[in-house]
Amino acid sequence: MKRSPSNQGSTVDALFISPHLDDAVLSASLTIRALVAKNKLVSVITLFSCGSEHRNPAIASFLQQSNATSGTSLFHQRKIEDARALATLGIKHVTHLLFVDALFRSVNGRLLYPTFDNLFSGRVVREDNYTKAEVLQALLSLRQNMTKNRVPIYTCLGVGNHVDHVMTYETVTSVFGNHPIFFWEDVPYRNIPEWLFGRLAAVSTPLKRIAVEIPKESGRKERAVRCYRSQLTGLVQNGLNRLDYIHEVLYER
Repeated sequence: MKRSPSNQGSTVDALFISPHLDDAVLSASLTIRALVAKNKLVSVITLFSCGSEHRNPAIASFLQQSNATSGTSLFHQRKIEDARALATLGIKHVTHLLFVDALFRSVNGRLLYPTFDNLFSGRVVREDNYTKAEVLQALLSLRQNMTKNRVPIYTCLGVGNHVDHVMTYETVTSVFGNHPIFFWEDVPYRNIPEWLFGRLAAVSTPLKRIAVEIPKESGRKERAVRCYRSQLTGLVQNGLNRLDYIHEVLYER
């Protein structure tokens, strides 16, 4: 069962919609912190925040890298890490919608994205359209309950073509078409130029790069990222570097 968005955040000033339990912090901490420093009420919603007990070589590799014994226990730990990271940035309104991460999603016991090539193909397989429809419905509920007065929405651009990131980009732009939407460059995947420029060329909506305000306490970002202890090894292996702690990029439609 997915957790429905509550109506407690109907007066939020900014809504960050993150694919996974680290993406908003990795890619938009400086923006989050700048808003919080202005006493803005910021809410962070994470879509794909659950694992499962499925196993295959790709999952086994991911679990080993995360020093975890199962997908269920790993994502329990990751939700705790995410709450700590966001608290470091001053965020109190956090929601995990409990959709299953693409690496662990299955239909009738068959994994939908059994390899990392499948996972980073950017292609939502036909059998996964049910998940996309559920995400769309959750976001429609979110729009009704939490986003009055066209509050700005922040979400991922989809650099790297991770299926969950692309699904997030597509559903958010579909549901919040009348809101100001800002897209962050997905860390660490943006550090591969072919992935970044390929994604910018692939999106259908013209985008304008905008300046990111740097808060006075910019060092909080590194402290927040380090809360994701289970993910640090993988993040570094995938290209996380020192520049990512001090440099962020946003695009506006």
